[in-house]
Amino acid sequence: MFSRILTVLVLTTSPSLVLSTPHNYRWPDERIDHLESILYQHVFFDVEPIGPFLFPDPCEGTISKGRSIGAEWIRTAYHDMATANVASQVGGIDASIGFETGRSENPGKAFNATLVQLTSGYSVRSSMADLIAIGATIAAASCSNGALMIPYRAGRIDATGPGPTGVPDPAEDIVTHKKTFDRQGFNVSEMIALVACGHSVGGVHGVDFPQIVDVVNDPVRRLLDRSSL
Repeated sequence: MFSRILTVLVLTTSPSLVLSTPHNYRWPDERIDHLESILYQHVFFDVEPIGPFLFPDPCEGTISKGRSIGAEWIRTAYHDMATANVASQVGGIDASIGFETGRSENPGKAFNATLVQLTSGYSVRSSMADLIAIGATIAAASCSNGALMIPYRAGRIDATGPGPTGVPDPAEDIVTHKKTFDRQGFNVSEMIALVACGHSVGGVHGVDFPQIVDVVNDPVRRLLDRSSL
């Protein structure tokens, strides 16, 4: 179920080129050679990777304690596509997340960190939207030890501004959640699988969601505990 959901997430974003169907591909093809090199060979053209960009195994890579690069790539892809409206055929993975990191629905360091890491592969032949989708594809393969290989389509065009709000809020009721995921193209079973399985790759950080999990070494809580002595 989770594999099908990730496939839908990566494919349904105004694709124009397919990298995963051999009979559609003729080499060389300058439109997608750079993306193919990143996706399958995990290398860039004339660019040295910057920061903790750890191909080919992002699930083993960490930025700091408790943070998984693979989990952050998947989270970035979902939050980027969460503004999608399948009925009106707008939104999806379009790199609009780069304009939306200040929103309350996008807490944490994952998005800016992911965009910085993926910048290493950015070029006139690889949009940031295509790189975000590649990140999710590689992260899923890495975190499943190669068991989950998502078909990949290229050809996305980067957004020039923010999209509408639309990331589900943990505090919202089930009816609102159903409507949100329905707008994105997911049914109830897929909604449950996406939330449950998606968060099995990475954890929930208390500093971003204190209403769900405790903040580790929270200085404010320590101060309150001392005042109650």
